[in-house]
Amino acid sequence: WAGAGFFNCNSLNVNYYSAVATDDGLTTGAIPPGQSLISATNDGDANHIITLPVFAAGRTLRIFTTQAFELRTPDPDNIGINGGTGSGAESAIAASTIVDCSCMTTTNWVCTQISNVGATTAVQVAA
Repeated sequence: WAGAGFFNCNSLNVNYYSAVATDDGLTTGAIPPGQSLISATNDGDANHIITLPVFAAGRTLRIFTTQAFELRTPDPDNIGINGGTGSGAESAIAASTIVDCSCMTTTNWVCTQISNVGATTAVQVAA
């Protein structure tokens, strides 16, 4: 994967990936399995999509962004973000945000966001 990397900080293994949101959330917009730290950009369009990886129970990842984008699961009809599913369902992510997502079940990712002033809130339910 282009942009993928791995580094070890005193026995803390972190997989790093640079994602670029796309029209459909594929190619550079798809977060590969096993990544835990993601830097996301939107290529100039806040309606472009970053797609979470396929289901992995207990997987947690963190996305850093200075640009707004839409967040989606690989199967939005059946796998939700904060309980929201549907055809093309996605969650809006604001610029200058840190997003933490945990894959809780085979059908749901739970995501929170930290704003640029430190306020923590739930990510918008995918719709």
